[in-house]
Amino acid sequence: MKIQIEFLRSIWNTIDEQLRVHQNEILHRLESKLCDAISTMIRAVETEKQSGAFPSQKLKVKRLSFAAFLNERLRKFIQELQDWQSVFDPSWWIIIRISNPQVDQQLIQQPQSSGVAEPLSQLKRLRNAISSESEATDFRQSVFISSTTLSDERKPLAYSSLLSAQGSEANSGKLVDQIRRGKHGTPLTSIKDVRDLARVLSKVDPFTFALLSCDGVIKIYDSSDALVGFDFVFTIPDHLQNPRSLREILLSPPRSAPLNERFTLASLLSRSVFFIHASHFVHKSISPDNVIVFQDASCQLGTPFLVGFNRFRMDTTISHRLGDDNWERNIYRHPQRQGTAPDEDFSMQHDIYSLGVVLLEIGLNTSFTWPKWRDDGSLEWLPNTDIGLFDTVDLASRSRASSLKRKFVKMARERVPSLMGHKYTQVVVSCLTCLDRDNDGFGDEREFEDEDGLLVGVRFIEKVSLV
Repeated sequence: MKIQIEFLRSIWNTIDEQLRVHQNEILHRLESKLCDAISTMIRAVETEKQSGAFPSQKLKVKRLSFAAFLNERLRKFIQELQDWQSVFDPSWWIIIRISNPQVDQQLIQQPQSSGVAEPLSQLKRLRNAISSESEATDFRQSVFISSTTLSDERKPLAYSSLLSAQGSEANSGKLVDQIRRGKHGTPLTSIKDVRDLARVLSKVDPFTFALLSCDGVIKIYDSSDALVGFDFVFTIPDHLQNPRSLREILLSPPRSAPLNERFTLASLLSRSVFFIHASHFVHKSISPDNVIVFQDASCQLGTPFLVGFNRFRMDTTISHRLGDDNWERNIYRHPQRQGTAPDEDFSMQHDIYSLGVVLLEIGLNTSFTWPKWRDDGSLEWLPNTDIGLFDTVDLASRSRASSLKRKFVKMARERVPSLMGHKYTQVVVSCLTCLDRDNDGFGDEREFEDEDGLLVGVRFIEKVSLV
């Protein structure tokens, strides 16, 4: 924590004013917590002095009582520091987007040893991974790997496009995320974008960003040796097992799972979306199908990771406005982005809207879509009639799409407070209304046209933090 704050001080003049205001507020919170802790410790010392070498029985009772209070206060203080760190971390990692070379110069001057300097080391690795200047010099190892790095056997995960596989080494579990050409033979992403995303994902700490570490990308060719797609290969973290899609979990949610685990799952998912944006990408396919949750001995729900990069692109790449008419995918898209010919270019706010729909499902503890297997073995998706979606899944018209959005907002405001509390509800509503003109955090896109795209990131931290 100390080394991060000292580094912030060294680059303070390079930070955008809005980010400085945000950082100031967070640091003032830390100052307040530290002052409270110091006051508590001073009281403890004074109480000990008052008791003397031979305290009376009354003083002994008072000292024991205060010791119990002190122990509880210190426990609470440690938890508050952990919560503060969770709030501080996103504003720390947004430094990735600052293009000023003074940031890199300061990173070079900082200690690069392990331990306390690890946040700086990781920041440096991530900035190098997304830096355009590193493209010409980073030729030592290609992100593209041979298909022989995986076993031939691949198993599909239920209600997800991902496959599980084994690496060439013993007991090395992998997940494969597939990208294929679009309907008209147009690649969904460019080779450059694939390379740049793989480079960033190869540097992430999975448990910090809720994103799996990428081993590399396999190029996929057809029988005529034409490039038709890519397979991202992800490593399954140690001690995690039994990957399941969030969709599968929401279809049969564990009723006994503690409420705080649903908060944690939602918070980690929000963090993964934030980091993707901080790294100059948009995901474009956020849904429960593209969140993989691993069984974890420490909790019932498990540990989530955002996957499903089949439609991603750099945030500066021209949007082709290619969509589809699949209602089960369109319900996770903002009305501006639904249908075969979306009205607007894709922006970060469209990802934030999709996140809001998923957070709404997590809050209601149910899936908005239900599977039905046809006689021929194919899968059909049906709307969840239990929550009243049957009349709003026909998204052929933009007015019907907007009606669905209004229904989501109404559901959030009326049903979520009693289940998840008012703060969670505010986060969901803020995401769902992020492109509304009257949204005081996200409404006017013109406000976010700063050079590094920091302002939308700051608003994301302020409005979507669940801590």
